[in-house]
Amino acid sequence: MSERIFIPVKRLEVVNNVIRLPYPDSQETRIGTVNNVVYRSIMQFDFSALPVGSTVDNSFFTLYIEYQAQPLEDKVFAIHKITQNWSSAPNTICPIFDPVPAAVFTVGQGTTQVNVDITGLTEDWIRDPQRNFGMLIKSLDENIGNTEIRVYCTKAKNTQLWPSLTLSFNNIEVNVEPIFVKQTENGLIAQTYSQFSAARKMGKAIFSSFFVKNTGLNSLIVQLQVSADGLSYVPDGKEKEVLSGEEAIFVPKYFGEFDRIAYRSGSAGQVTTLDIIYVAKLI
Repeated sequence: MSERIFIPVKRLEVVNNVIRLPYPDSQETRIGTVNNVVYRSIMQFDFSALPVGSTVDNSFFTLYIEYQAQPLEDKVFAIHKITQNWSSAPNTICPIFDPVPAAVFTVGQGTTQVNVDITGLTEDWIRDPQRNFGMLIKSLDENIGNTEIRVYCTKAKNTQLWPSLTLSFNNIEVNVEPIFVKQTENGLIAQTYSQFSAARKMGKAIFSSFFVKNTGLNSLIVQLQVSADGLSYVPDGKEKEVLSGEEAIFVPKYFGEFDRIAYRSGSAGQVTTLDIIYVAKLI
């Protein structure tokens, strides 16, 4: 049995049945109804890295609640399977979705996190990836007012608060050779993360790791970073100090779009060098 945590590769807001791009710096997504405005959320996950024939044991979708318009009242939300391809262009109409919810969940007093079993929906996506158009999250009854909640999205600076899908599955051995990509970096100056390794796309990776070796004379400060869009990166784990001649390994926790290594010298104004080796098994 294997377990993997996926993050959405696409995320959009729907306002009064019209698609709207999320605000670039917003750390939250709105869902529900407030002041006669109806908010929905679209999220899509990429499972192409799973070997063909893998079977799903269970799948849980997790959201972290940042705000509730009526924190003392129970509010019921629904997850629907989107049944048609859609455009992410602003001002297009919300895509068609199955009117029967794939799952429902309740947010009420004291709710900060929800975990929703969407095993059946995930099995459908993996079984027929050409029909994986994502899911739509909305109030179960959009005629009820003041049901708005705000949930953290993949712009949040803390990856622990990102929406995610935790998938437990029975893996099938795939005979593909791992790839090795080596980078040599030099001229590192301390103070800020001013230098980064090349970003690696995770969508087709069965597994991946970054090996960092300090080949210089001064220490390094290194950190793995993850991004859902290839533009904004946040830490995936804590910083590590790598002393001269030592090595460290970084294994991504979240499977979304891109990962990279951020690095700097551990001594202010001192120069050092390093090797970064990216190892992955791709399908």
